[in-house]
Amino acid sequence: MYKFNVQGLIIIEIPYSQTEYDYCYQIGKRQLEHNKRLGLLGDYRYQGLSRETANTVGFIGELAFEKWLASKGLVKNLHYKKANPFQETLSEIEQDFLIFDKSIGVKTRWNESLNNSLSFGTFLYPAKSHEKESLRILPYPHYVIQIIASLEKKKCWLCGYVKREDILKAPIYEIHGKPAHKILFEKYKSLDKLLEELLL
Repeated sequence: MYKFNVQGLIIIEIPYSQTEYDYCYQIGKRQLEHNKRLGLLGDYRYQGLSRETANTVGFIGELAFEKWLASKGLVKNLHYKKANPFQETLSEIEQDFLIFDKSIGVKTRWNESLNNSLSFGTFLYPAKSHEKESLRILPYPHYVIQIIASLEKKKCWLCGYVKREDILKAPIYEIHGKPAHKILFEKYKSLDKLLEELLL
């Protein structure tokens, strides 16, 4: 785990093992089967990956974030809560993490090249306030953690966090037929500042 600066973003690189990948794949596959049974599968929009692999990428990102939390001395179910991915009803579905009573969403995208993933100067987030995304189950979280995951290199790059109010102010564009906020890199802060902000 080490840090470096790219385009003003303080990147934290966190590796993961094949065993951890296999675990995330099984959880992702099980969640898909669970959601299919409950009729909770939405439109699939992940380019270039199967549903199972895309779900795996999401869980790998959450795993990397938990590793970072552990490095800061935070203990699961003591300092933070992680959402159960196998809820039985829509009303039970929660944001990815709850830390000091603040909701945290972890947004993980797949890219084998960190430089390629940063080539546009922005990150995307679903425009939940837009009528085309009005059926999304969860509202905007207090904070969103942006992560890039490489499947070949077995690495995650934690790119920082952005506040809900900055997401809401970001312009909305139609991306692959769905509205999304384009959030400038300058709105993202280093993860090292997150705990300070959560404790305010």
